[in-house]
Amino acid sequence: MICKYSKDELCNYLYNQLHVEWENYAKIIFHQKQGTALFYKWLKNISEEHIKVIDLENEHYIVIILYSYLQVRLNMIDSGLFSLRKRKMDELLQQLLDEILPTIKASAMKNEPFFELLNDTLNNLAVHHHYKDRNSVTQTMEDWLKDWIVRPHFPKYKTYYTTLDDESQEKLAHLASNKLFKQVHHPHVRRVYFRLLYFHSHLSDGYEELFRATSDPLMLTPEEKDFLQLLEEKMEEYYLSLVHHFIERLIEKRTRKHYHEAIMYIEKLRLIYSQQQNEVYFETFISLLQDKYERFTSFQKELTSRV
Repeated sequence: MICKYSKDELCNYLYNQLHVEWENYAKIIFHQKQGTALFYKWLKNISEEHIKVIDLENEHYIVIILYSYLQVRLNMIDSGLFSLRKRKMDELLQQLLDEILPTIKASAMKNEPFFELLNDTLNNLAVHHHYKDRNSVTQTMEDWLKDWIVRPHFPKYKTYYTTLDDESQEKLAHLASNKLFKQVHHPHVRRVYFRLLYFHSHLSDGYEELFRATSDPLMLTPEEKDFLQLLEEKMEEYYLSLVHHFIERLIEKRTRKHYHEAIMYIEKLRLIYSQQQNEVYFETFISLLQDKYERFTSFQKELTSRV
């Protein structure tokens, strides 16, 4: 009996029963003008015929309706179909919440797996929707962040972010980056932090952190390298400043690998300054490097042989 399942077993069961319809309606909503209306009609008619069990009460179907909406929404996001239908999907969600949540509150919802699934679904669906008595069944954005920051996960953040309106998105981005920055000394948090900065194009924050905390540029994470590339594309002056800084940090490590990496950055500088028709500045920089690190014999050999 489905009501005896744990929450995870319940999710797996619903997936097996409904995933074909979820995938189909994600496409219908995008391709058909009346797609959201057709999806709404299907949601309101979810019944024993779809779920193939006979032990569900009205409030259980209500949870399945909201969970199905979430899964179709996630299908659209994963397929890149959501942004053009976001307004209509938000309107549909508001309609469902207005119709459904008073019924949920009136019912007992004594079945714990369904109650857990309801809370998880609502927490993923957008606390910004102003439905009645929402605080009785879901969290504020601040509460969501408190839970998320314990074990930050960027895909989960991105999913939640896409459900919000513009004002709430801006607030979430600010709060999340501040909370991550306080723990940025943890390697996992640092990687999530730079994914978030990349996602939001928070270029000055990432620049300042890389300049402040990068003692060995050879150890940049993939997330930091991606951010550095974004910085080069969008704020070249910040990128150049970091490259000058990285070159000195690398030289001071005094290993062959670090020298090779420093030369790579120097060659990158030469290309950029050439494109800017600023070769004189590049030549001045090289001269200063040679003077500053004149006792670094191995580096001097690498420099003269490749630059």
